[in-house]
Amino acid sequence: DIVYALLDVDNTILAYNGWQKVCIDFHRKNPDTAKLCKKSDSYIHDNLENGIFIGYKCKNGLMEYSTPIIVKNKHLATLFFGQFFLKPPDLEFFKARAKKFNFDEKEYINAVNDVPILKQEKVEKIMNFYHEIAIFISSYCEESLKKIKSIEKEKKIKEQIKKANDRLNLATSSGNVGIFDIDLKNEIYYANDKYFKLFGYEPDEISLDFDTFKNMVHEQDIPKLLQTIKLNYETTSNLFNDEYRFKTKTGEYKWVFARGTMDVNDNGTAERIIGAVIDIDDMKKNEIAAKRHSLIFQNITESVVVTDTSGKIIDFNEASEKILGWKKEEILGKTPDVFHTKEIIEKNILSTAVNSVLEKGFWQGEIEFVNKSGVHGFFDVKVVPLKNQLGEMLGMIGINRDITGQKKAKREILKFNTIANNANYGVGIADIKGDLIYINNYFAEIHGYTVQELLGKNLSIFHTEEQLINVHQLNNELVATGQYGPSEVWHIKKDGTEFPMLMNGVIIKDETGIPLY
Repeated sequence: DIVYALLDVDNTILAYNGWQKVCIDFHRKNPDTAKLCKKSDSYIHDNLENGIFIGYKCKNGLMEYSTPIIVKNKHLATLFFGQFFLKPPDLEFFKARAKKFNFDEKEYINAVNDVPILKQEKVEKIMNFYHEIAIFISSYCEESLKKIKSIEKEKKIKEQIKKANDRLNLATSSGNVGIFDIDLKNEIYYANDKYFKLFGYEPDEISLDFDTFKNMVHEQDIPKLLQTIKLNYETTSNLFNDEYRFKTKTGEYKWVFARGTMDVNDNGTAERIIGAVIDIDDMKKNEIAAKRHSLIFQNITESVVVTDTSGKIIDFNEASEKILGWKKEEILGKTPDVFHTKEIIEKNILSTAVNSVLEKGFWQGEIEFVNKSGVHGFFDVKVVPLKNQLGEMLGMIGINRDITGQKKAKREILKFNTIANNANYGVGIADIKGDLIYINNYFAEIHGYTVQELLGKNLSIFHTEEQLINVHQLNNELVATGQYGPSEVWHIKKDGTEFPMLMNGVIIKDETGIPLY
Protein backbone atom coordinates (compact mmCIF):
# COMPACT_ATOMS: atom_id res chain seq x y z
CA ASP A 1 0.00 0.00 0.00
CA ILE A 2 1.00 3.61 -0.60
CA VAL A 3 1.04 5.70 2.54
CA TYR A 4 -1.57 8.39 2.94
CA ALA A 5 -1.35 10.83 5.82
CA LEU A 6 -3.01 14.07 6.90
CA LEU A 7 -0.89 16.43 9.02
CA ASP A 8 -1.72 19.82 10.51
CA VAL A 9 0.61 22.83 10.23
CA ASP A 10 2.43 21.71 13.39
CA ASN A 11 3.14 18.34 11.71
CA THR A 12 0.77 16.54 14.07
CA ILE A 13 -0.64 13.44 12.36
CA LEU A 14 -4.44 13.75 12.10
CA ALA A 15 -5.07 10.63 10.01
CA TYR A 16 -3.04 8.04 8.13
CA ASN A 17 -3.31 4.79 6.19
CA GLY A 18 -0.84 2.24 4.79
CA TRP A 19 2.46 3.33 6.36
CA GLN A 20 5.45 1.51 4.94
CA LYS A 21 7.04 -0.99 7.35
CA VAL A 22 10.43 0.72 6.99
CA CYS A 23 8.86 3.87 8.47
CA ILE A 24 6.71 2.23 11.15
CA ASP A 25 9.26 -0.24 12.51
CA PHE A 26 12.45 1.71 11.90
CA HIS A 27 12.46 5.41 10.89
CA ARG A 28 9.55 6.59 13.07
CA LYS A 29 10.47 4.34 15.99
CA ASN A 30 14.13 5.30 16.30
CA PRO A 31 14.48 8.73 18.05
CA ASP A 32 17.29 9.91 15.74
CA THR A 33 15.65 8.92 12.44
CA ALA A 34 12.28 10.16 13.75
CA LYS A 35 13.80 13.65 14.06
CA LEU A 36 14.85 13.41 10.40
CA CYS A 37 11.24 12.48 9.49
CA LYS A 38 9.96 15.64 11.19
CA LYS A 39 12.59 17.77 9.43
CA SER A 40 11.42 16.35 6.11
CA ASP A 41 7.78 17.09 6.99
CA SER A 42 8.73 20.67 7.89
CA TYR A 43 10.64 21.17 4.63
CA ILE A 44 7.63 20.03 2.60
CA HIS A 45 5.30 22.27 4.59
CA ASP A 46 7.56 25.32 4.18
CA ASN A 47 7.95 24.89 0.40
CA LEU A 48 4.38 24.02 -0.65
CA GLU A 49 3.76 27.52 -2.01
CA ASN A 50 5.94 26.67 -5.02
CA GLY A 51 3.13 24.67 -6.70
CA ILE A 52 -0.07 22.69 -6.26
CA PHE A 53 2.04 19.83 -4.88
CA ILE A 54 5.67 19.17 -4.05
CA GLY A 55 7.91 16.10 -4.09
CA TYR A 56 10.88 15.64 -1.77
CA LYS A 57 13.41 12.92 -0.96
CA CYS A 58 13.27 12.68 2.81
CA LYS A 59 16.39 12.60 4.94
CA ASN A 60 15.83 8.88 5.47
CA GLY A 61 16.14 8.24 1.73
CA LEU A 62 12.50 7.77 0.59
CA MET A 63 10.35 9.92 -1.71
CA GLU A 64 7.31 11.80 -0.39
CA TYR A 65 4.84 14.10 -2.11
CA SER A 66 2.27 16.42 -0.57
CA THR A 67 -0.44 18.91 -1.44
CA PRO A 68 -1.84 21.63 0.85
CA ILE A 69 -5.36 22.01 2.26
CA ILE A 70 -6.12 25.73 2.04
CA VAL A 71 -9.14 27.25 3.76
CA LYS A 72 -9.80 30.94 3.07
CA ASN A 73 -6.20 31.44 1.87
CA LYS A 74 -4.88 29.89 5.08
CA HIS A 75 -2.78 26.73 5.05
CA LEU A 76 -4.39 24.51 7.70
CA ALA A 77 -3.24 21.00 6.83
CA THR A 78 -1.20 18.93 4.39
CA LEU A 79 -2.15 15.73 2.56
CA PHE A 80 0.92 13.46 2.15
CA PHE A 81 1.52 10.65 -0.35
CA GLY A 82 4.45 8.21 -0.03
CA GLN A 83 6.74 6.53 0.72
CA PHE A 84 8.21 5.15 -2.51
CA PHE A 85 11.26 5.18 -4.80
CA LEU A 86 11.51 6.68 -8.28
CA LYS A 87 14.32 4.24 -9.06
CA PRO A 88 15.74 1.09 -7.43
CA PRO A 89 17.19 1.93 -3.99
CA ASP A 90 20.92 2.13 -3.20
CA LEU A 91 21.08 -0.81 -0.79
CA GLU A 92 24.61 0.07 0.30
CA PHE A 93 23.30 3.43 1.53
CA PHE A 94 20.62 1.71 3.58
CA LYS A 95 23.04 -0.92 4.92
CA ALA A 96 25.21 1.92 6.18
CA ARG A 97 22.19 3.46 7.90
CA ALA A 98 21.34 0.14 9.49
CA LYS A 99 24.79 0.03 11.00
CA LYS A 100 24.66 3.70 12.07
CA PHE A 101 21.30 3.45 13.83
CA ASN A 102 21.68 -0.14 15.12
CA PHE A 103 18.92 -1.59 12.90
CA ASP A 104 18.76 -5.35 12.24
CA GLU A 105 20.30 -5.21 8.77
CA LYS A 106 18.41 -8.16 7.27
CA GLU A 107 14.98 -7.01 8.50
CA TYR A 108 15.75 -3.38 7.58
CA ILE A 109 16.84 -4.22 4.01
CA ASN A 110 13.76 -6.47 3.58
CA ALA A 111 11.58 -3.54 4.65
CA VAL A 112 13.41 -1.26 2.17
CA ASN A 113 12.83 -3.78 -0.64
CA ASP A 114 9.08 -3.76 0.19
CA VAL A 115 8.86 -0.05 -0.66
CA PRO A 116 7.24 0.37 -4.13
CA ILE A 117 9.06 1.86 -7.11
CA LEU A 118 6.84 4.20 -9.13
CA LYS A 119 7.21 6.03 -12.44
CA GLN A 120 7.21 9.82 -12.32
CA GLU A 121 4.17 10.12 -14.63
CA LYS A 122 2.13 7.82 -12.41
CA VAL A 123 3.12 9.80 -9.33
CA GLU A 124 1.99 13.04 -10.99
CA LYS A 125 -1.32 11.47 -11.96
CA ILE A 126 -1.85 10.26 -8.40
CA MET A 127 -0.93 13.67 -7.01
CA ASN A 128 -3.39 15.40 -9.33
CA PHE A 129 -6.02 13.10 -7.87
CA TYR A 130 -4.87 13.84 -4.29
CA HIS A 131 -4.93 17.55 -5.07
CA GLU A 132 -8.59 17.23 -6.10
CA ILE A 133 -9.30 15.48 -2.79
CA ALA A 134 -7.56 18.35 -0.98
CA ILE A 135 -9.78 20.82 -2.87
CA PHE A 136 -12.83 18.75 -1.90
CA ILE A 137 -11.86 18.85 1.80
CA SER A 138 -11.02 22.56 1.57
CA SER A 139 -14.39 23.37 0.01
CA TYR A 140 -16.21 21.44 2.72
CA CYS A 141 -14.32 23.32 5.42
CA GLU A 142 -14.88 26.71 3.78
CA GLU A 143 -18.63 26.11 3.75
CA SER A 144 -18.46 25.29 7.45
CA LEU A 145 -16.20 28.25 8.17
CA LYS A 146 -18.79 30.70 6.81
CA LYS A 147 -20.89 29.89 9.85
CA ILE A 148 -18.05 30.42 12.29
CA LYS A 149 -17.54 34.01 13.49
CA SER A 150 -15.58 33.86 16.69
CA ILE A 151 -11.88 33.04 17.02
CA GLU A 152 -12.72 30.22 19.42
CA LYS A 153 -14.90 28.49 16.82
CA GLU A 154 -12.23 28.93 14.19
CA LYS A 155 -9.93 26.64 16.21
CA LYS A 156 -12.33 23.77 15.55
CA ILE A 157 -11.59 23.84 11.83
CA LYS A 158 -8.79 21.32 12.31
CA GLU A 159 -11.26 18.88 13.81
CA GLN A 160 -13.59 19.47 10.88
CA ILE A 161 -10.77 18.74 8.46
CA LYS A 162 -10.14 15.45 10.24
CA LYS A 163 -13.84 14.63 10.25
CA ALA A 164 -14.09 15.46 6.55
CA ASN A 165 -11.12 13.21 5.90
CA ASP A 166 -12.63 10.43 8.02
CA ARG A 167 -15.89 10.75 6.10
CA LEU A 168 -14.00 10.60 2.83
CA ASN A 169 -12.12 7.49 4.02
CA LEU A 170 -15.32 5.84 5.19
CA ALA A 171 -17.25 6.70 2.03
CA THR A 172 -14.40 5.59 -0.23
CA SER A 173 -13.79 2.34 1.64
CA SER A 174 -17.49 1.45 1.63
CA GLY A 175 -17.86 2.10 -2.10
CA ASN A 176 -19.96 5.26 -1.82
CA VAL A 177 -17.56 7.62 -3.64
CA GLY A 178 -16.52 7.34 -7.25
CA ILE A 179 -13.71 9.41 -8.78
CA PHE A 180 -13.59 10.20 -12.51
CA ASP A 181 -11.40 12.13 -14.97
CA ILE A 182 -12.78 12.55 -18.49
CA ASP A 183 -10.19 14.26 -20.75
CA LEU A 184 -12.16 14.77 -23.97
CA LYS A 185 -9.44 16.76 -25.70
CA ASN A 186 -6.78 14.06 -25.39
CA GLU A 187 -9.25 11.14 -25.20
CA ILE A 188 -7.85 9.98 -21.87
CA TYR A 189 -10.43 8.57 -19.49
CA TYR A 190 -10.02 7.41 -15.91
CA ALA A 191 -12.27 6.32 -13.05
CA ASN A 192 -11.63 4.31 -9.93
CA ASP A 193 -13.28 0.92 -9.43
CA LYS A 194 -15.74 2.41 -6.96
CA TYR A 195 -17.11 4.74 -9.64
CA PHE A 196 -18.18 1.71 -11.70
CA LYS A 197 -19.43 -0.30 -8.70
CA LEU A 198 -21.53 2.67 -7.62
CA PHE A 199 -23.68 2.06 -10.71
CA GLY A 200 -23.43 -1.74 -10.66
CA TYR A 201 -20.77 -2.16 -13.37
CA GLU A 202 -17.36 -3.78 -13.63
CA PRO A 203 -14.63 -1.43 -14.93
CA ASP A 204 -14.55 -3.00 -18.41
CA GLU A 205 -18.33 -3.04 -18.91
CA ILE A 206 -18.92 0.60 -19.93
CA SER A 207 -16.99 3.33 -21.67
CA LEU A 208 -15.97 6.57 -19.94
CA ASP A 209 -16.49 8.88 -22.94
CA PHE A 210 -18.66 11.97 -22.46
CA ASP A 211 -21.60 10.59 -24.49
CA THR A 212 -21.83 7.55 -22.21
CA PHE A 213 -21.49 9.82 -19.18
CA LYS A 214 -24.31 12.07 -20.45
CA ASN A 215 -26.53 9.12 -21.41
CA MET A 216 -26.34 7.81 -17.86
CA VAL A 217 -27.86 11.06 -16.58
CA HIS A 218 -31.67 11.09 -16.25
CA GLU A 219 -33.31 12.95 -19.15
CA GLN A 220 -34.89 15.44 -16.73
CA ASP A 221 -31.42 16.27 -15.33
CA ILE A 222 -29.73 16.73 -18.74
CA PRO A 223 -30.78 20.42 -19.03
CA LYS A 224 -29.20 21.05 -15.62
CA LEU A 225 -25.95 19.39 -16.75
CA LEU A 226 -25.85 21.40 -20.00
CA GLN A 227 -26.62 24.59 -18.07
CA THR A 228 -23.63 23.83 -15.81
CA ILE A 229 -21.40 23.57 -18.88
CA LYS A 230 -22.83 26.85 -20.21
CA LEU A 231 -22.21 28.65 -16.90
CA ASN A 232 -18.63 27.39 -16.81
CA TYR A 233 -18.17 28.87 -20.27
CA GLU A 234 -19.82 32.20 -19.45
CA THR A 235 -18.18 32.72 -16.04
CA THR A 236 -14.68 32.43 -14.65
CA SER A 237 -15.69 29.63 -12.28
CA ASN A 238 -14.87 26.10 -13.36
CA LEU A 239 -16.39 24.34 -10.35
CA PHE A 240 -19.60 22.37 -10.39
CA ASN A 241 -21.60 20.66 -7.67
CA ASP A 242 -25.15 19.44 -7.96
CA GLU A 243 -27.45 16.46 -7.55
CA TYR A 244 -28.18 14.18 -10.50
CA ARG A 245 -29.91 10.87 -11.19
CA PHE A 246 -27.66 8.31 -12.91
CA LYS A 247 -28.87 5.14 -14.62
CA THR A 248 -27.48 1.95 -13.09
CA LYS A 249 -26.80 -1.35 -14.80
CA THR A 250 -30.27 -2.60 -13.82
CA GLY A 251 -31.91 0.35 -15.57
CA GLU A 252 -32.94 1.97 -12.30
CA TYR A 253 -31.83 5.48 -11.41
CA LYS A 254 -29.69 6.37 -8.41
CA TRP A 255 -29.28 9.82 -6.87
CA VAL A 256 -25.68 11.04 -6.62
CA PHE A 257 -24.02 14.29 -5.59
CA ALA A 258 -21.42 15.27 -8.18
CA ARG A 259 -18.64 17.77 -7.47
CA GLY A 260 -15.54 18.67 -9.41
CA THR A 261 -13.98 20.94 -11.99
CA MET A 262 -14.70 21.44 -15.68
CA ASP A 263 -12.54 22.91 -18.43
CA VAL A 264 -14.57 24.57 -21.20
CA ASN A 265 -13.04 25.83 -24.48
CA ASP A 266 -13.85 29.05 -26.34
CA ASN A 267 -16.64 27.30 -28.22
CA GLY A 268 -18.44 26.47 -24.97
CA THR A 269 -17.60 22.76 -25.23
CA ALA A 270 -16.40 20.82 -22.18
CA GLU A 271 -12.85 19.52 -22.77
CA ARG A 272 -12.16 17.91 -19.43
CA ILE A 273 -14.28 16.97 -16.41
CA ILE A 274 -12.68 15.86 -13.14
CA GLY A 275 -14.74 15.09 -10.10
CA ALA A 276 -16.29 12.78 -7.57
CA VAL A 277 -19.76 11.28 -7.29
CA ILE A 278 -21.20 10.39 -3.89
CA ASP A 279 -24.11 8.02 -3.37
CA ILE A 280 -26.98 10.02 -1.81
CA ASP A 281 -29.76 7.74 -3.07
CA ASP A 282 -31.11 6.71 0.34
CA MET A 283 -30.89 10.26 1.66
CA LYS A 284 -32.66 11.66 -1.41
CA LYS A 285 -35.40 9.02 -1.32
CA ASN A 286 -35.93 9.73 2.38
CA GLU A 287 -36.10 13.44 1.58
CA ILE A 288 -38.70 12.84 -1.17
CA ALA A 289 -40.66 10.53 1.14
CA ALA A 290 -40.55 13.17 3.88
CA LYS A 291 -41.96 15.79 1.50
CA ARG A 292 -44.69 13.38 0.39
CA HIS A 293 -45.56 12.58 4.00
CA SER A 294 -45.61 16.28 4.80
CA LEU A 295 -48.10 16.91 1.98
CA ILE A 296 -50.30 14.07 3.20
CA PHE A 297 -50.00 15.32 6.79
CA GLN A 298 -51.07 18.84 5.85
CA ASN A 299 -53.87 17.83 3.48
CA ILE A 300 -55.48 14.95 5.36
CA THR A 301 -58.99 15.84 6.53
CA GLU A 302 -58.51 14.30 9.98
CA SER A 303 -56.90 16.29 12.78
CA VAL A 304 -53.37 14.96 13.44
CA VAL A 305 -51.52 15.99 16.60
CA VAL A 306 -47.93 14.86 17.27
CA THR A 307 -46.41 14.98 20.75
CA ASP A 308 -42.95 14.26 22.13
CA THR A 309 -42.25 11.81 24.96
CA SER A 310 -43.08 14.48 27.54
CA GLY A 311 -46.55 14.97 26.03
CA LYS A 312 -45.84 18.39 24.49
CA ILE A 313 -47.19 19.10 21.01
CA ILE A 314 -44.46 19.22 18.34
CA ASP A 315 -46.63 19.20 15.21
CA PHE A 316 -50.19 20.20 14.35
CA ASN A 317 -51.69 19.89 10.86
CA GLU A 318 -54.00 22.25 8.99
CA ALA A 319 -57.10 20.16 9.69
CA SER A 320 -56.33 20.52 13.42
CA GLU A 321 -56.12 24.30 13.01
CA LYS A 322 -59.49 24.36 11.22
CA ILE A 323 -61.34 22.12 13.69
CA LEU A 324 -59.76 23.31 16.95
CA GLY A 325 -59.28 26.97 16.07
CA TRP A 326 -55.63 27.28 17.19
CA LYS A 327 -52.79 28.15 14.87
CA LYS A 328 -49.83 25.79 14.86
CA GLU A 329 -47.49 28.40 16.33
CA GLU A 330 -49.95 28.98 19.20
CA ILE A 331 -50.25 25.33 20.18
CA LEU A 332 -46.64 24.09 19.88
CA GLY A 333 -45.14 23.31 23.26
CA LYS A 334 -48.55 22.87 24.95
CA THR A 335 -50.16 19.54 25.87
CA PRO A 336 -53.39 18.20 24.27
CA ASP A 337 -55.21 19.05 27.54
CA VAL A 338 -55.52 22.58 26.16
CA PHE A 339 -58.43 21.39 23.99
CA HIS A 340 -59.78 18.71 26.33
CA THR A 341 -62.86 19.29 28.48
CA LYS A 342 -62.57 19.47 32.27
CA GLU A 343 -64.14 16.01 32.55
CA ILE A 344 -61.57 14.45 30.21
CA ILE A 345 -58.73 16.07 32.17
CA GLU A 346 -60.13 14.87 35.51
CA LYS A 347 -60.46 11.32 34.18
CA ASN A 348 -56.79 11.51 33.15
CA ILE A 349 -57.64 10.09 29.72
CA LEU A 350 -54.30 11.31 28.34
CA SER A 351 -52.37 9.17 30.85
CA THR A 352 -54.60 6.19 30.05
CA ALA A 353 -53.89 6.61 26.33
CA VAL A 354 -50.12 6.79 26.94
CA ASN A 355 -50.14 3.60 29.03
CA SER A 356 -52.20 1.78 26.40
CA VAL A 357 -49.80 2.83 23.63
CA LEU A 358 -46.83 1.59 25.66
CA GLU A 359 -48.50 -1.73 26.51
CA LYS A 360 -50.58 -2.52 23.39
CA GLY A 361 -49.11 -0.25 20.72
CA PHE A 362 -52.25 1.90 20.36
CA TRP A 363 -55.24 3.50 22.12
CA GLN A 364 -58.63 4.23 20.58
CA GLY A 365 -61.75 5.91 21.94
CA GLU A 366 -64.09 8.88 21.80
CA ILE A 367 -63.06 12.16 23.44
CA GLU A 368 -65.07 15.34 23.87
CA PHE A 369 -63.06 18.40 22.85
CA VAL A 370 -63.54 22.14 23.17
CA ASN A 371 -62.16 24.46 20.48
CA LYS A 372 -60.55 27.85 20.99
CA SER A 373 -63.95 29.57 20.75
CA GLY A 374 -65.40 27.36 23.49
CA VAL A 375 -67.54 25.23 21.16
CA HIS A 376 -67.70 21.55 22.15
CA GLY A 377 -67.38 18.63 19.79
CA PHE A 378 -66.36 14.97 19.64
CA PHE A 379 -63.33 13.14 18.22
CA ASP A 380 -62.97 9.47 17.40
CA VAL A 381 -59.30 9.21 18.43
CA LYS A 382 -56.58 6.69 17.64
CA VAL A 383 -53.16 7.15 19.26
CA VAL A 384 -50.09 5.29 17.94
CA PRO A 385 -46.37 5.51 18.83
CA LEU A 386 -43.89 7.65 16.91
CA LYS A 387 -40.61 5.73 16.60
CA ASN A 388 -37.29 6.16 14.81
CA GLN A 389 -35.64 3.55 12.60
CA LEU A 390 -34.11 1.89 15.65
CA GLY A 391 -37.54 1.43 17.20
CA GLU A 392 -36.90 4.03 19.90
CA MET A 393 -39.93 5.97 21.12
CA LEU A 394 -39.89 9.61 20.00
CA GLY A 395 -43.44 10.52 20.94
CA MET A 396 -47.01 9.77 19.90
CA ILE A 397 -49.33 10.55 16.99
CA GLY A 398 -53.00 11.24 17.64
CA ILE A 399 -55.33 10.85 14.64
CA ASN A 400 -58.63 12.55 15.41
CA ARG A 401 -61.75 12.11 13.25
CA ASP A 402 -64.38 14.78 13.92
CA ILE A 403 -67.63 12.90 14.68
CA THR A 404 -69.48 15.89 16.10
CA GLY A 405 -71.97 15.87 13.22
CA GLN A 406 -72.53 12.13 13.56
CA LYS A 407 -73.11 12.43 17.32
CA LYS A 408 -75.67 15.19 16.75
CA ALA A 409 -77.36 13.16 14.01
CA LYS A 410 -77.56 10.13 16.30
CA ARG A 411 -79.18 12.28 18.98
CA GLU A 412 -81.69 13.61 16.45
CA ILE A 413 -82.46 10.11 15.22
CA LEU A 414 -82.91 8.90 18.81
CA LYS A 415 -85.25 11.82 19.44
CA PHE A 416 -87.22 11.06 16.26
CA ASN A 417 -87.43 7.33 17.07
CA THR A 418 -88.65 8.03 20.60
CA ILE A 419 -91.40 10.36 19.37
CA ALA A 420 -92.42 8.27 16.35
CA ASN A 421 -92.44 4.92 18.14
CA ASN A 422 -94.78 6.30 20.81
CA ALA A 423 -97.06 8.30 18.51
CA ASN A 424 -100.77 7.44 18.04
CA TYR A 425 -100.50 7.95 14.29
CA GLY A 426 -98.62 6.08 11.58
CA VAL A 427 -95.18 7.15 10.34
CA GLY A 428 -93.31 5.50 7.49
CA ILE A 429 -90.23 6.34 5.42
CA ALA A 430 -89.55 4.80 2.00
CA ASP A 431 -86.70 5.18 -0.46
CA ILE A 432 -87.21 6.53 -3.98
CA LYS A 433 -88.25 3.07 -5.22
CA GLY A 434 -90.98 2.93 -2.56
CA ASP A 435 -89.29 0.32 -0.34
CA LEU A 436 -89.81 0.89 3.40
CA ILE A 437 -86.69 1.75 5.45
CA TYR A 438 -88.57 2.85 8.59
CA ILE A 439 -92.07 2.28 9.96
CA ASN A 440 -93.41 2.90 13.48
CA ASN A 441 -95.39 0.47 15.62
CA TYR A 442 -98.74 2.22 15.05
CA PHE A 443 -98.44 2.08 11.25
CA ALA A 444 -97.50 -1.63 11.31
CA GLU A 445 -100.15 -2.69 13.83
CA ILE A 446 -103.02 -0.84 12.12
CA HIS A 447 -102.29 -2.95 9.01
CA GLY A 448 -101.98 -6.18 11.02
CA TYR A 449 -98.22 -6.55 10.62
CA THR A 450 -95.11 -6.33 12.84
CA VAL A 451 -92.41 -3.76 12.07
CA GLN A 452 -89.93 -6.47 11.06
CA GLU A 453 -92.42 -7.95 8.53
CA LEU A 454 -92.67 -4.62 6.69
CA LEU A 455 -89.07 -3.35 6.57
CA GLY A 456 -87.79 -3.65 2.99
CA LYS A 457 -91.28 -4.25 1.57
CA ASN A 458 -92.72 -1.95 -1.09
CA LEU A 459 -95.55 0.47 -0.23
CA SER A 460 -97.77 -1.35 -2.74
CA ILE A 461 -98.27 -4.05 -0.07
CA PHE A 462 -100.84 -1.70 1.52
CA HIS A 463 -103.01 -1.28 -1.62
CA THR A 464 -105.09 -3.20 -4.09
CA GLU A 465 -104.59 -2.72 -7.81
CA GLU A 466 -107.63 -0.43 -7.85
CA GLN A 467 -106.39 1.62 -4.88
CA LEU A 468 -102.96 2.05 -6.52
CA ILE A 469 -104.50 4.23 -9.26
CA ASN A 470 -105.20 6.96 -6.68
CA VAL A 471 -101.84 6.33 -4.97
CA HIS A 472 -99.93 6.91 -8.25
CA GLN A 473 -101.79 10.21 -8.74
CA LEU A 474 -100.73 11.33 -5.25
CA ASN A 475 -97.13 10.24 -5.90
CA ASN A 476 -97.08 12.33 -9.09
CA GLU A 477 -98.24 15.31 -7.07
CA LEU A 478 -95.56 14.54 -4.47
CA VAL A 479 -92.81 14.51 -7.10
CA ALA A 480 -94.12 17.73 -8.72
CA THR A 481 -94.69 19.78 -5.56
CA GLY A 482 -92.61 18.00 -2.89
CA GLN A 483 -95.67 17.14 -0.76
CA TYR A 484 -99.35 16.16 -0.78
CA GLY A 485 -102.29 15.93 1.68
CA PRO A 486 -104.07 15.62 3.83
CA SER A 487 -105.84 13.17 1.47
CA GLU A 488 -108.07 10.15 2.04
CA VAL A 489 -106.32 6.99 0.82
CA TRP A 490 -107.78 3.47 1.00
CA HIS A 491 -105.54 0.72 2.39
CA ILE A 492 -105.71 -3.05 2.74
CA LYS A 493 -104.74 -4.94 5.89
CA LYS A 494 -102.78 -8.20 6.08
CA ASP A 495 -106.10 -10.10 6.44
CA GLY A 496 -107.55 -8.41 3.32
CA THR A 497 -109.76 -5.90 5.11
CA GLU A 498 -109.92 -2.53 3.35
CA PHE A 499 -110.05 0.76 5.31
CA PRO A 500 -109.47 4.49 4.69
CA MET A 501 -106.61 6.58 6.15
CA LEU A 502 -106.00 10.33 6.10
CA MET A 503 -102.49 10.65 4.55
CA ASN A 504 -99.81 13.36 4.30
CA GLY A 505 -96.65 12.92 2.21
CA VAL A 506 -93.40 14.87 1.90
CA ILE A 507 -90.11 14.37 0.00
CA ILE A 508 -86.84 14.43 1.97
CA LYS A 509 -83.93 15.90 -0.10
CA ASP A 510 -80.16 16.19 0.41
CA GLU A 511 -78.22 19.47 0.58
CA THR A 512 -78.12 19.72 -3.22
CA GLY A 513 -81.89 19.19 -3.63
CA ILE A 514 -81.74 15.59 -4.83
CA PRO A 515 -84.68 13.50 -3.47
CA LEU A 516 -83.59 10.77 -1.05
CA TYR A 517 -86.82 9.54 0.63
